[in-house]
Amino acid sequence: MENASCLMSIGGIKIKQEMYYNTKQCPYCHNTIALSSQQCPYCGRWLIYQMPYYQASPRPRTRMTESLVLGIASLVCCTIWALPFAIVSYVKSKDSEKLWTEGKIYEAHTAAKKAEINYKIGLWVAIFPIIIGLMALVICVILGLWGDILNL
Repeated sequence: MENASCLMSIGGIKIKQEMYYNTKQCPYCHNTIALSSQQCPYCGRWLIYQMPYYQASPRPRTRMTESLVLGIASLVCCTIWALPFAIVSYVKSKDSEKLWTEGKIYEAHTAAKKAEINYKIGLWVAIFPIIIGLMALVICVILGLWGDILNL
């Protein structure tokens, strides 16, 4: 490659092609344009690039308050098996806040997602036994077994 140009052969015909290092291709008309172009000079379309969701999105929603409520409720309602999920959710929420203030956006979103997953699992772990117990109670009442159970 001499002087940033080269000879190219297409179908046996030699064509001189300029090599530009500060260029890019328009995603719409596929013409070569300057790297700093914000609008294509050939087709006139604006070149707006989508950023990944974690760069374009606002601060991630953390579950600190909900995690604390879940932890306290799991202690009060004797569903302590939900407590580890509440603790992990709270810790991940704190990590998310810290990472966000440090400018680590992707890591902050990842930690917030883990906090949300642990919160939802903990919530279901706490609520599921209560739902099953209420369903069993309703079935006993419907079948008329409640009086027999109390008389035992």
